[in-house]
Amino acid sequence: MTSRASDAPETLLAALSLAGASLAERQVELALALGCERIICLASGFEKGVSGLQRRADAAGVKFNAVSGPRALLGLVGATDSLIAIAEGVLADADIAGAALTDGEGVLVLPVEAGLAAGFERIDLNHAWAGILSMQDRKSVV
Repeated sequence: MTSRASDAPETLLAALSLAGASLAERQVELALALGCERIICLASGFEKGVSGLQRRADAAGVKFNAVSGPRALLGLVGATDSLIAIAEGVLADADIAGAALTDGEGVLVLPVEAGLAAGFERIDLNHAWAGILSMQDRKSVV
């Protein structure tokens, strides 16, 4: 919860609403559907909406941490932990993302032209990152 919406700079990208829920809430639901046991939310402070995300995680019985930057991850994600990272603002279907990550590790990609046009980074000649990656067994999410 750090980036601002390009067409409304006063609004956090994660706070934008789609069908009655914010993008951040939808990402928490995705993380829960993927079986995450801890949710780590990058936020520039205890932004409006972070407490609601924490309540949703608590209700699902998973740990929740809000951190201000990547350095704070060092104490939360250990060498033996599994990890799913979801880029801010990414909205993915849980069934499709789960099926694409069935081996427990992988990077979801887009064709490079579409990915770059959508603002994602090129990861090789033909592909751009699609905003979700998984390492190991899916126990933490950033």
